[in-house]
Amino acid sequence: MLNFQVSQLYPILLALAALYPVIWFLSQRLFPKDKIVYPPSPPKIPILGNIHQVGVILPHRSLWNLCKQYGPFMFLQFGIRKVYVIQSGDIIKELVKDHDIPVSNRPGLLPNEKLWYGLKGLITLPYGDQWKKLRNIFMNQLLHKKRAQSFNSIRDEEVAKMVETISKLSSIGEPVNLSRMFSLSAAGTVAKATFGEVYAHGAQSNRIVPILEEMEKLSFKFTIRDFVPWLAWINRLTGV
Repeated sequence: MLNFQVSQLYPILLALAALYPVIWFLSQRLFPKDKIVYPPSPPKIPILGNIHQVGVILPHRSLWNLCKQYGPFMFLQFGIRKVYVIQSGDIIKELVKDHDIPVSNRPGLLPNEKLWYGLKGLITLPYGDQWKKLRNIFMNQLLHKKRAQSFNSIRDEEVAKMVETISKLSSIGEPVNLSRMFSLSAAGTVAKATFGEVYAHGAQSNRIVPILEEMEKLSFKFTIRDFVPWLAWINRLTGV
């Protein structure tokens, strides 16, 4: 899901305002309108399309409100990317049944390219032979039933620590940050299962958890290059 600040759009809008006449003329000459019939769509602005209509803080609510107005199967244009928003479970079942592979791939966005070594992770890798091999490794070696069951004691231990911490904080009237608690518990489970030690508690948590949180933020970072490639230079102005 997109995650950006309104201030990031200021230099983009200034650049578009200056270049719009030239862009419009060239687009009419070089890229005539296609004849594909798309689902209902809200009005767009040139170049950016519907990017400005996605909420800054809670984009899923913006999409929900748009679906209420334009229907359960909606078309959006994010720069050069065509986006289909589906609210109906029946439509999703039909798509997965007939077009499983195309709808299963995830777009190769710049933040994920940087974080996941050129989209080589299982989650970001496009469907193909390499993805099949990697999935086979995960299913047969890392996520095998017996292997997963061997981590039961670790998970139970981490959950017990989390519940104990929440109980102590509640007893003295201190606020509880559940998001951080869940992150600590997940990081502790992975660290102990992988390295045999716990790095997510005590002083180490002040180093590991912020890194995990920063990775999560970067994974959903908005970059104009992903949607309007010829404006990639604006990323340097916004520090992306």
